[in-house]
Amino acid sequence: MKSDVFLKFATCWNLEYLDICGCSYFDDSAFANLNKAEIVQTNSPFPLKPGLARLHTVMLKNCTKVTDYGIGNLIKIAPNIQHLELNCCNLTDFGLKNVFKELR
Repeated sequence: MKSDVFLKFATCWNLEYLDICGCSYFDDSAFANLNKAEIVQTNSPFPLKPGLARLHTVMLKNCTKVTDYGIGNLIKIAPNIQHLELNCCNLTDFGLKNVFKELR
């Protein structure tokens, strides 16, 4: 299982709960793929990127290849996260500060 799976997750606009525990294959590119989903509208020349507005719970455990960049992408695409668990990820103090600043 690779980070390309997140291309499919990006089209699950009603996704509310995401639990990724112990999967060392996921890295920052997985969360960058979340931002690639688009809806093409017939009335508009620009595609719509709805994001994951209903995602409220994210659990990341033992994802050692996930860094500040990946978490930053996750927060941009899913701004309504209420419960975020980060265990054994490769985050810095700056990354954690950005998480607390961006999320409610």
